[in-house]
Amino acid sequence: MTRKVKVDRRTWRKLLSTPEGGVLLAGLVLSVLGVAGLGFIWLFSPTFSQVLVAMTATNVLFGRAAAMSFGYAVGLDH
Repeated sequence: MTRKVKVDRRTWRKLLSTPEGGVLLAGLVLSVLGVAGLGFIWLFSPTFSQVLVAMTATNVLFGRAAAMSFGYAVGLDH
């Protein structure tokens, strides 16, 4: 059985008033901007956006070194 948790505005304000809440908000904003940027790039170059999505997934799953190796392997440069 799942229990429904109600979160009101005071809880969000309390969370965002702490340094950790600020970092959380910054991370959420950067994530949304990153996804929007990938979507924007996809409009102009679907092939390149697929490479960037693959590099992002590789970075999340296996780490920075694996993502950089993948990028170099597909022909991306600095």
